[in-house]
Amino acid sequence: MRYLFYHELLIMRHSRAVKFVFWYSLITTVMLAFSPNNYDATFFQSGYGALFTVYLHYVGNCLIIYAVLAGGLMGQEFDFGTMQSTVGRGVKRSRVFLVKVTCIFVMSILTYLLSIVLACLVRTWKWGYNPHGFTLENYWAKAASFHVGMVILTLSYLCVFIFLMVLFQNTGVGFAVSLAVTFLDAAYQDRFTFFYYSSNGYGRIGGAFSAEVLMRRAVLDDTILTGGFWMIFVPCICIGTAALTAAFLCFLKRDMK
Repeated sequence: MRYLFYHELLIMRHSRAVKFVFWYSLITTVMLAFSPNNYDATFFQSGYGALFTVYLHYVGNCLIIYAVLAGGLMGQEFDFGTMQSTVGRGVKRSRVFLVKVTCIFVMSILTYLLSIVLACLVRTWKWGYNPHGFTLENYWAKAASFHVGMVILTLSYLCVFIFLMVLFQNTGVGFAVSLAVTFLDAAYQDRFTFFYYSSNGYGRIGGAFSAEVLMRRAVLDDTILTGGFWMIFVPCICIGTAALTAAFLCFLKRDMK
């Protein structure tokens, strides 16, 4: 197992896909951090509000980029025959899959967290950190909860991208279908929305792009620490779990080309 992780780290170190995702995320973060926000500038434009706003644009600008990461670390190994060679040496498929998915997840989370820190620093340097009247109680608890939600959202899509790479065993086809899935979610987000009832009244949950809208509303309404906020991510968790389970079973049972 240790050898597999070491081998995967070497692949990541020299992977163009990993470098592309890393630098694209950081450059996009800086560009968004320097651009004025369309919402309440006294909050959203400062470093104080950067934790909650810059990466609301992350869904539309960077989410599909993780399909490149999944393709580079999973799909291309099918293309080049590396996966077949590894499995052919007697390494258990379950271990190979676990190592691949773990490295993809860790790389994605670290890139995301680094981008958040960078966004906060840039906006603090540009516009200051003072919230100027828009003050949130339990600020750090809400910031942590908000970004846990963003990580759930990101990983759920990564699970779908990984499944598509394993299913098609081809980087080009897997990326094209990933792009189509993301586009459909964005274009028809209202049709994939469901309503639920709680003690606070009716709430709404949906896919990734509708989740982004609801997360922005949760910041404005200051409802991040309520149960309704976490209901937003129920479909993401269900879809991500189903996709990752399907990818695992497909990886175990299907013949590799």
